[in-house]
Amino acid sequence: MLAYGISGDALAIGFMLSALIYIGAVTSGAHYNPAISFGAFLLKRISGVEFLVYVLAQIIGAFLAASTILMFSGAVFYVEPPIGSTFYQQVGVEALFSIILVLVAFVAWIGKSANKIPSAYAVIMGFALIALVTIGQGLSGAFFNPAISISTSILDFSLQGSSYVFVPIYTIAPLFGASLAVLIYKYLIEEAE
Repeated sequence: MLAYGISGDALAIGFMLSALIYIGAVTSGAHYNPAISFGAFLLKRISGVEFLVYVLAQIIGAFLAASTILMFSGAVFYVEPPIGSTFYQQVGVEALFSIILVLVAFVAWIGKSANKIPSAYAVIMGFALIALVTIGQGLSGAFFNPAISISTSILDFSLQGSSYVFVPIYTIAPLFGASLAVLIYKYLIEEAE
């Protein structure tokens, strides 16, 4: 969230995710994204209660980061589609690239692999996010994380903003993508692991 709001640079965003995953992979699973947590829940890797706790923590963490950005910059960072992109581009990119991001998390960490290595997971996820943000930023903003949209819209709304109108795009599309990633993983990848 901080990397998105302060720099918006794909490299900074991806490398920050790598650092955070390296720190949190062993203790929490380092989901940091409700779409990934939702996929883990659908795969029965976490319980319903764990899923809700993850999502609450993700939203609170993103809200604190959004508040920090406001403190540093004096402006609210909020999630909105780029000017000139269509609704179908926005939803399509958020859903499609969420499929890829969630599948990477499944194969690298959440799935059955006996070769789970936190540093490898961190690097793989970071580089995947760099690629996805670089490609998708001009079409959807390239967030792929409902916690970012929800938390920034809460802060923006508290200051009389209206970015909440974009929450459905940045929440439903990634969760839909996560659902499709579960199907792809279960029927095409899991057996091969």
